[in-house]
This record gives sequence, structure tokens and C-alpha cells, in this order.
Amino acid sequence: MRTIYIDSDYKCHLTDDGTKLGFASFKAAQDAVLKDGTKALSVIAKSHDSSSMGNAAAGEYFSSITGQPTDFHEVINGFHFIGISVSATDGDHYSEYQREWLVEQLNEAVKDDPLKPIFVMHHEHVANTVYGSSDFDGWGVNYFADIFKRYPQVVHFSGHSHYPINDPRSIWQGEYTALGTGGLYYVE
Repeated sequence: MRTIYIDSDYKCHLTDDGTKLGFASFKAAQDAVLKDGTKALSVIAKSHDSSSMGNAAAGEYFSSITGQPTDFHEVINGFHFIGISVSATDGDHYSEYQREWLVEQLNEAVKDDPLKPIFVMHHEHVANTVYGSSDFDGWGVNYFADIFKRYPQVVHFSGHSHYPINDPRSIWQGEYTALGTGGLYYVE
């Protein structure tokens, strides 16, 4: 199976305003480029993807049109890819259940091969890692920082800030590796 990574940060989100029309447009664009046997790995961002319908409804609609869960763990050619979308609870970015689920998935990946990188993506940067995630910039969150620190194999992809990917500060290598994917629509 071939896989294409569709980043959660196209214009910082999959849709402009989180409407059914926006998700349908995303699905049409995705279907136009995916080849047979290829699966998209997409996460739903809080910033816009759930703004019109709310978190739970946006997640349910996304899953209904794509046939994919909003949180996923896929193994591709022996490498683990984990994605976490916005919580199903309005007002929350990520739930405690998602944090526990993430730890379970990371433990499964480490058990499979403790030496291989584990690729994790969610929308916002982990605070104080990549360009745009500092307290000054205001685009970082701490929902997963304590978890990622326990797994040096993690390679974390995030967006949200629209800072350029070609800036050396857009990669951080500390307890794990973090990459800011940058924005495609405009760059801060």
C-alpha cells in the first residue's frame, strides 16, 4: 500500500471554515490526487476545521466522507505513523483519553522496534520547540510535551504557526525531534 501524507497545515487546516462544503472540497481535492492503493493520513485541526460544526460533528463528518478515523496509527513498511486530531469535546484541544491512547500507541511502536523513528503529527507545535512555538510567539501547546519526552524515537510534525519550514529554527532536536511544517497559504 502506498501512502501520501496530507498535512494538517494547508492554510493551517483542511478547510477554510469547517463546513460540510469545505470538507467535501477537501475530499474532492484529495481524491483527485490519490492513486489506487494509496491512503491519506490526515488530522483535523481545531483552529478552523471544527469552527462551524463543533469538534464532535466535524470529526464525525470527516470520518463519514473519508472512511478514516480522526485519530490513527498506521504501520507503513515497518514504520509507525500516529495522528491525533482535535478532541471530540467542544472547547478542548485534546482529551485525556487521547493522551492515554497516544501512550498506548507509542508503547506498541517501541515494542515493535525500539530503534526506528515513530512519526507523530498533530496540528499545533509543542511549546518551546520549533520556530513559532515559544511563549512569545504564542503558537505552542503542551498537551503532549511530557509524553514525547519519554520517547526519543518520536519525530513530531506540526503546523499552526505559518512560520517558514526553510528556517533552521523549524527543526528542534532535544528529547525527541520536532519539525514545524510551515504554511502553504501565507508565511509569517
